[in-house]
Amino acid sequence: MKHYPYNYFTNGLYIASEIKFPELMEKEGTPTVFIYYGNTPENLENPSFKRVFHQANPDEYLLDIKHAARYWLKNKNEVVVEPYENVQVDAVRIYILSSIMGVLLHKHELLPLHSCCIKVKDYSVLIAGNSGAGKSTISLGLYRKGYEILNDDISSVFLNDQNEPSVYPGYMHLKLWSESLEKYGYETTDFRQLRNEIEKYSFPINRCNKIEFLPLKAVFILNPAGNQLNYESIVGLKAFEALNKNTFRRNLVKGIGKEASHFKLSTSLASKIKVFQVNRPDITKPKDFSDFMENLITTI
Repeated sequence: MKHYPYNYFTNGLYIASEIKFPELMEKEGTPTVFIYYGNTPENLENPSFKRVFHQANPDEYLLDIKHAARYWLKNKNEVVVEPYENVQVDAVRIYILSSIMGVLLHKHELLPLHSCCIKVKDYSVLIAGNSGAGKSTISLGLYRKGYEILNDDISSVFLNDQNEPSVYPGYMHLKLWSESLEKYGYETTDFRQLRNEIEKYSFPINRCNKIEFLPLKAVFILNPAGNQLNYESIVGLKAFEALNKNTFRRNLVKGIGKEASHFKLSTSLASKIKVFQVNRPDITKPKDFSDFMENLITTI
């Protein structure tokens, strides 16, 4: 029997792991997912989805990252990791916390949105957007103002027993580019670099080490464009399309057989919460943007 020295809770999943994840909340519970080292196939049999780096069918998902590892997700509860030679464990771990986590959440019929999650009073809001839109940077600004960060990059949304959209807590760090840290006066040498080949760093965040979920009140989708810092409400079909566009690993939903559950959750979410697009010019100063977003998330 395998020994799993590490136990975590993140995004609604209890994880037993052979790999240490300093970004996750340590918590024992009945494991939902097992992560361990082992042999992986080079290809899947009869994949319903196949691209250069990954392939899938309703029972399996295979991700092949040459500078990190091959990752084989079996059913919805086993992640087999086969690192390539002379690879740092940080490089191996980062893809489990991104692509693999996204597929795991889809398989467990949670909605992974490409977003950061902020606790405001007794509710939560999501700040979503494409990579580089500034999600983690504005989260750092709000964190410095005293707000609790419930998640970075991927937030798992579900309907609670009262059929209300809610969010589980997740990662206990922010992934920040060096320029974002420097804008707030931090030295990059004080933080762990995520991978040698990129200038992105792990910024640890303090959070109550408690398993809870909060009702979700709104999603703010960042649009780094325009001449003026402003926002607009998105409703109806446009809200659904915006949420769909910001679903993490949306292109895999059909390949892993989760179209129906994804559609049901996305449509329900679009009808129950507020969705806004926030237009942010590149010249916006971090403090001005933090003040703007604080006013938005506390007055919706």
